[in-house]
Amino acid sequence: MISTEFLLTALVVVLVPGTGVIYTVSTGLAMRWRASIAAAFGCTMGIVPHLSASILGLSLILHMSARAFQIMKIAGALYLVYLAWAMWRGTDIKERLAALKRLAGLIREQAPIIAELIAREMGRPASEALALEILPALDYLNYLAVHAEDAYVGRPIQPRQVFNTHKRVHYLYEPYGIIAVVTPYSIPFALPLAQVAAALAMGNAVLLKPSELTPLCGLKIGELCRQAGLPEGLVQVLPMKKEDALFLVSHPGVDKIFVTASPETGLQVMAIAGCIPKPVVLSLGSKNPAVVA
Repeated sequence: MISTEFLLTALVVVLVPGTGVIYTVSTGLAMRWRASIAAAFGCTMGIVPHLSASILGLSLILHMSARAFQIMKIAGALYLVYLAWAMWRGTDIKERLAALKRLAGLIREQAPIIAELIAREMGRPASEALALEILPALDYLNYLAVHAEDAYVGRPIQPRQVFNTHKRVHYLYEPYGIIAVVTPYSIPFALPLAQVAAALAMGNAVLLKPSELTPLCGLKIGELCRQAGLPEGLVQVLPMKKEDALFLVSHPGVDKIFVTASPETGLQVMAIAGCIPKPVVLSLGSKNPAVVA
């Protein structure tokens, strides 16, 4: 049996279970993706003459590891999120904030369900999840609804350079583009939701990589965003191992990175981002000990 998964409009992946072989259909732009995949991962490539006539000119075999296939999924998610961002970036700020208000309403309606999900997946009692995760998330969404528009609009400044004193100068803010958000297990709902909401309010799209220990909380955020009427694909949730997340932050399609993690992970992200380069926001720390009497 052959199963298919569409990762890119220009790249159809056909996986034959049990063989470890992935075939790709050639359609124009796919040639560029093939070259980058082969160069980055040392894939073995070969022509498949018997299948090329029957499946849209099927022409390529890639022998890939599971990690390389995960990277292909990242590429597919980036393509989808970019299409959604192309529409979202031109949306009026008031319309964006209206969508976030709908998101807040959904969180209030589903608060008991979300609290129970956090309790089951992370181990925090449901009452504590409500107090430390859901209520702060709602408070931050309310903050964005009140203040985001003021932060988004441009503001005039007084130029100090002598050549500009007779000119009118303004700070103008524009969306960055695609934001990668990598979050820890310790705050599986409030922290990623706040970072996702802030990025959306400013006209960006988001690739959210939740902790591998709490992927369901991240997937719930993606579900809530869809239910709130946000464009399909604008928020992509990518549950994966932390080792694979380094491929996400290094992808040239990602414009900015938010990472909350250990200092060791932060050093790796800084090294990768510095080679590209791209802006990074890091919140690094370790376990916080507590004495319970």
